[in-house]
Amino acid sequence: MEGCSKSSVYRRAEFRTLFLYRMSKGRRIGFLLSRVIQALVGHERTLSITCPDLGPGLFVQHGTSTYITPLRMGENCWVNQDVTVGWSADGPPISIGDNVRIGAGAKVLGPISVGDGAQIGANAVVIRDVPPGMKVWGVPTHHYGDHKIWWEQVRSRTDSAKG
Repeated sequence: MEGCSKSSVYRRAEFRTLFLYRMSKGRRIGFLLSRVIQALVGHERTLSITCPDLGPGLFVQHGTSTYITPLRMGENCWVNQDVTVGWSADGPPISIGDNVRIGAGAKVLGPISVGDGAQIGANAVVIRDVPPGMKVWGVPTHHYGDHKIWWEQVRSRTDSAKG
């Protein structure tokens, strides 16, 4: 958020909503104070965060129609608009790792885990575990791993075909 002054950051509804959520998880006075601030200045009404273990550094870009409900969400995650990290009939998402990026419109559903450094593409529907460092996209998602691993697989296939 380079180029943003502190006052412009505080005007962002997504920032206020996340700030008030963290404040309400503290002591009882924090909960009461967050409700008073919410009534006075408002929050992003379509951004819903109900995560018992939320790591620092969460960035919500355009929190419109965004629901974040895993049991654990790691540090420095980036979530775009219209994202659902939510329940399925089987239960809630178990864990979202550190440094995970979730693209616009993506759905992460059910009792799954998303590993550290994973990237979920726009409009992806994730219904299976995502290993650390993996890139996924599509409906349902397809796993696209580390580029180096992919290149080694291509090279081994071409070498065996020559061979």
